[in-house]
Amino acid sequence: MGYAALVLAILGLAAGLTSRLKILLMHVAIVFLLSIGFSLQAGFTFLWTAAIVMIAQTILQSSYLAGLVIRAVLRPAQFPAFDDASDAPAGERSVKAFDRLSKTPRSQRPFAQGIVRGQLWPR
Repeated sequence: MGYAALVLAILGLAAGLTSRLKILLMHVAIVFLLSIGFSLQAGFTFLWTAAIVMIAQTILQSSYLAGLVIRAVLRPAQFPAFDDASDAPAGERSVKAFDRLSKTPRSQRPFAQGIVRGQLWPR
């Protein structure tokens, strides 16, 4: 069982380092079926089977998360932030989220028009 846990941890870490969420979902389903099959073959009770499934999923998913964290730390930033305008390439400047006005058209809300005029209830 210790070797199986080690294999699950290595599988989760490799999946976290190299692939996306769809691969994790496939691995979760496979590990679920394999752990139930192993428990049935070994003759475990329902509670032991549930514990084995939860332990196997926890090992897989936590090592996947560790792989994601390692990948995020080691990967160079795709969109470097320019703290100073002198650091920015020619013609570009640092842009913040709220620097630009929204281009979404504003619609009149009929439920609030009476409140604006001082009338709470239509007459």
